[in-house]
Amino acid sequence: MKKLLLFLGIVCLALCSCKKDSPVGVKNGIYISIIPMPTDFGRVSTAYPKNLEFIFGDSSLSAGKLTGSVSLPGDPYYTVVSGGTFSLNPGQYDSCIVKFAPLVAGHYPVNLTISHNGENSPAILPLVGDAYTESP
Repeated sequence: MKKLLLFLGIVCLALCSCKKDSPVGVKNGIYISIIPMPTDFGRVSTAYPKNLEFIFGDSSLSAGKLTGSVSLPGDPYYTVVSGGTFSLNPGQYDSCIVKFAPLVAGHYPVNLTISHNGENSPAILPLVGDAYTESP
């Protein structure tokens, strides 16, 4: 099922990444593709951090290499644990893993920012996690 969602996401984002005034297949820019994935960490215990993976890439319709970085400005409970920087050729994909490790119970929204050299930079993915403390 994950492979099917990945394929459908790539096809959808590749088709949507073309400029409306450009014929399909004409390469005239650099386009990021982000695979639709869950962005809600759900309920997470303060004792057990949780990781989520996000897949992104350089659309096969891009005219060149997509370069950039992934960051989570403003929240100490979220960390990019892998995939912080990237350099991708057209059609190439990578992933980043984000860890949610809350220390205090609460609701924690944050924006995952993918800064890049392509069209419409930066790409913003809103993330959310709800932390709870387990009873001893």
